[in-house]
Amino acid sequence: MRSLVSAVLVTLSLGVNGSHVGSVPRIELTTAVIVAKNPSALQSARFLHSQLQSKAVPVTLLKQGSEWAQEISSTRPVITLTDTPGYDGYHILCSEGAGVSVTVVGGGSNALHRATGRLLRELRITTTGSALCDSGLQIRTRERDARWSVRGHQYTAAHYPSMFRTWSEFDRFTEELKVFGTNQVELAHFESSLNVTALSEFSRHLDNVGGVNVSFWWPCCSTVTVQNTITALSAIPRVDSLFFPGGDGGSLDWDSIGQIATHLRTNHSDATVWVSAQELNATALNDFVETISSATIRSFLSGVVYGPHVRVPLTTFVPRIPYAVRQYPDIAHSLSCQFPVPKWHSAWAFTHGRQSINPSALRMAEIIALRSNGSSPTIGVGAYSEGLNDDLNKAVWSAMAEDGRVTVNEVLSQYSRYFFGSEYESLGVSGLLALERAWFKAPNKTTAYATLQTWKSIAKVSEVEPLSWRLLMYLHRATYDALIAEKYEVEKARLESALLSLHAAPSVGSIAACENAAATLEQNTTSVQIVDLRNQLNQLVNQINKSVGLDVMQSQDTALNMKTVDTPLTDAGFWVLNIGQILAQRNSTTEAERQAEIHSLLSWTDPGIGGYYDDLGSVVDEDHPRLAPGEGASADPSFYETPLQSQSKFNVTGRSSWNRFAQTYFDGKVSLTYTGLDPRANYTFIVVVYPGSAERVGKLRWITDKGVVIADYHNPPSEITQMRYRIPQIATSNGTMSISCEQMTGEGGSGSTCQICEAWLLMNHENP
Repeated sequence: MRSLVSAVLVTLSLGVNGSHVGSVPRIELTTAVIVAKNPSALQSARFLHSQLQSKAVPVTLLKQGSEWAQEISSTRPVITLTDTPGYDGYHILCSEGAGVSVTVVGGGSNALHRATGRLLRELRITTTGSALCDSGLQIRTRERDARWSVRGHQYTAAHYPSMFRTWSEFDRFTEELKVFGTNQVELAHFESSLNVTALSEFSRHLDNVGGVNVSFWWPCCSTVTVQNTITALSAIPRVDSLFFPGGDGGSLDWDSIGQIATHLRTNHSDATVWVSAQELNATALNDFVETISSATIRSFLSGVVYGPHVRVPLTTFVPRIPYAVRQYPDIAHSLSCQFPVPKWHSAWAFTHGRQSINPSALRMAEIIALRSNGSSPTIGVGAYSEGLNDDLNKAVWSAMAEDGRVTVNEVLSQYSRYFFGSEYESLGVSGLLALERAWFKAPNKTTAYATLQTWKSIAKVSEVEPLSWRLLMYLHRATYDALIAEKYEVEKARLESALLSLHAAPSVGSIAACENAAATLEQNTTSVQIVDLRNQLNQLVNQINKSVGLDVMQSQDTALNMKTVDTPLTDAGFWVLNIGQILAQRNSTTEAERQAEIHSLLSWTDPGIGGYYDDLGSVVDEDHPRLAPGEGASADPSFYETPLQSQSKFNVTGRSSWNRFAQTYFDGKVSLTYTGLDPRANYTFIVVVYPGSAERVGKLRWITDKGVVIADYHNPPSEITQMRYRIPQIATSNGTMSISCEQMTGEGGSGSTCQICEAWLLMNHENP
């Protein structure tokens, strides 16, 4: 047999057991024999065997023994797995010829677990139960090739003790995560009463999977007492990691955590203890760093978790922390979160909301690259999650972390092959990318229907009923998007037609213009297509509920966004209200007054001669040319120094511009830069700030680049209103002015601040 490490690989033509796909020769492994070369490789061999059999591949598992010699000389292909302590990383080799077809070597059981998962991702497994390996495939990884040593994901116990309705579903999903390189699972959001039996089952099942650390997100210590924690941890058979959140669901009681850590290591000697510093203001964060630097805390603390609502970027945080840092990225949410979707059109945002089916491979890969570029070294990831809606994102984070050389395109191909079948790899990749790219722009019927057809094609030919929950999930998202695109086109056209009627008021009269516009806005926008798509959605919701459960799919939005699917997609409600008021007052107003009111409504954004207007909440850059762009979402995905277009609750009677805003976080600023100003003129700055409270978004102030305070710290308004400020001439004396909104330095909480809807700079036309 050729040496594993020094083998020279060449492209071979396949014999009776091989097949060609295009120009790539492939080895047929459908009837392969799986052999564990030594006892410590047996768990990985069993895992490989069970995964292939779950996909109807009729492989056989043999233990080391007399059968080995008999089978190796047979015509059946052989897959060998060897645990070689001291070997650096793992090696996979697929070669044709006499003897072994696939050789897998790992330097220790964990490396062999990684290698087994990688082999499964690389195989081409069809929906009909055949398995092929590219002849000449050779993968050699060393430990240094991994981006991070910890590659974990959270399971939420918000509805079920294991996140899933059954432990068998838990096992299968965990094994699938393991295939993609996951080596830690963390249970979170369990009841404060502590179901010790369930927590123990979680531990046992992970231990049986093999190669996966057991971690718990543990709220301490007001909701779960120290004694209850100690009792539970003593009963749980295996604990590798304990994470105490400092904020965002927990608080840090150092004495209690120290007691727990001591008792934890009585039963679990190698267990690590972690804390986070979330929602802290600057003073509290400084105190946190000082506290963890003490000898007392160092005696039991293993590391610090960097998660959502930390007031400084990772690049600033890591150098301040005298411990290993583990990332806690929120990959489940799209809005009001750590990595919000940038420039997310309001039609998508108000319907999909915070938690939605969000395959975001391209964006996740960009963040992964940014967080592993050497600027802020961490030991890995324990990603925040609230269900299955972020399934692809989990695979991307794990696979790209397991081997830093793996590209996002490779992960997309592996994911599509493994879950939809090798023959539908290309369709799957296209469908996943189309879902992500749909959110990069306004809803479009043509692309939405094309994406839906892609997913229907996969569902039609790749599986028999019932469809897998993954296919149902992506079908639901594609159908939902098609419905929103259909509704958006109709509602947008209706509003545009109504506004054309209002613009005709000078020629047809105010009453006729308003009546024509009102009649247009009253038209029923429901179509046969909308009804059909809505029916399809309802059917998919029922199928998903039967398959895996709605509360498993999305623990926070268990209706799968169906409660928001009918959110209006334009500000037609604003126009209905105002047109109705004009018509209701027809007998008490003159034609001139009504014409003036219509003109005022239509010219809302007109800043007049020498003036400027910016719609800061718009996702179209041209609508706010004076808004300072900051670093941009690619370099600043958490928007510390970049304005984010976002929204809160939909106001059905408000203007579109009042439902959206630009905002920043913590000490960031929302800035507008004006050039070409008349140094002799006087200006008025008008701004609409999204209603809120100082507790939610902090006290705000407006200050210019010349240090002129236009409005000192004040509470945000309680309702939509135009706030007017006269600009001192010194602020525009050189013909330019930058004006910034900022909150008081050092605030904590969620960090959201300066939620600015729109702004005008008006020239006062008076003698200078």
